[in-house]
Amino acid sequence: MHPVKNIDLFLHGAFLDERYSSNIIRIFGVQRTESLYLGVKYYCVIDTSRGQMKIRGKKYLVDEWPEHGKAKAVQIECNVTEAVDTMRLEMITRSKKIYEVFLPVERASEPNPSVGQQDLAVCVKNMNGAFPIERTVEWIETLKAAGVQHFYIYDSGLDSSSRYVFDYYSDLVEVTNFPYSSALLRLSNIRYKIDSVERYSLLQHIYLISFNDCLYRHYKQYKYLMIIDLDEMILPTKGLSIVRIVQDLAKNYKRNTGFTFLTAWHFEDMGMVQGITSQLYFQRFSKSSPPLDNQPKSIICTRNAELIQWHAVSKPANRNLKISWQEHGYTHHFRGKCSSKFNKKTCNEMLSSYRIDPAISRYKMVIKERVKRTLEQLQLIPNGGN
Repeated sequence: MHPVKNIDLFLHGAFLDERYSSNIIRIFGVQRTESLYLGVKYYCVIDTSRGQMKIRGKKYLVDEWPEHGKAKAVQIECNVTEAVDTMRLEMITRSKKIYEVFLPVERASEPNPSVGQQDLAVCVKNMNGAFPIERTVEWIETLKAAGVQHFYIYDSGLDSSSRYVFDYYSDLVEVTNFPYSSALLRLSNIRYKIDSVERYSLLQHIYLISFNDCLYRHYKQYKYLMIIDLDEMILPTKGLSIVRIVQDLAKNYKRNTGFTFLTAWHFEDMGMVQGITSQLYFQRFSKSSPPLDNQPKSIICTRNAELIQWHAVSKPANRNLKISWQEHGYTHHFRGKCSSKFNKKTCNEMLSSYRIDPAISRYKMVIKERVKRTLEQLQLIPNGGN
């Protein structure tokens, strides 16, 4: 992390965006809320073949929500004439004080020449702690069956049990060490109570940094990125391939930055489906509400997206297409009790209208043996066990 404490700005890194006729340096970080509007001018200073250049930058707030947070995610961008490997960010305050920080400029990874740019990968925000192993295996296998080719997981302190699963899938899952959150809390003067709104808000904005890190590291390798968590999946309404759905949508809507899928909520108090092995959590809890426009999730188009917020692309604005779930697909979000998420009225409506979700149950026969075999190889169940 690169702190500029005098203006409460804590930078994660700089990325070179090479998708347009002129290159753009995009710098991401978090800034304390009361310092967002100090009137600071930002300049990218770079060395080029024609000598040193100083380019005025623009700062963007990634998103306003949650409103009570002590810090927000920001992006600073500069249009540059040449690709560079390093730069100096110069910041000039209204009182003419000058602060500067030197940054390496990172580029997106190139695709494997033997396969070229592939279709679909998943980006999961920075996480810590443990996640149920069986559930993680089932999540990976279901999304593989839907056409996902790679998973990018951001690690801010994952438990060894989760790393154990991801290491097993090392050819498919890439875990990125993301110490930004711990560094931010260590080096900044942002203080809050553990269970406070301020802590929740700050973590949300750190998540935004990891989403955009994923975009700018991998836009050359994949045409589309699914932005979800470990308890979510975007699946087609019919058939098994979500890739085919997105390919058809992208063909018809070439300028769109992404496609937003409504959410069907799966709550444990909807009850289990009988006759499903205990290894298949998502199949056992495949009952869901009808899809709602409540926390929808997106698959973004990497050729057009510039800035990601939680559920969609926020820049360029107004170019996300909300998808018809009856025709295309929808998000499946798995939680514990409904009351832990929604109010009593909403839960009563959901718990009176759920059904076994065919889009989930369709994968049962495809993944059942794969999950069992993986758990055997991880030595979590005996060979031939249940």
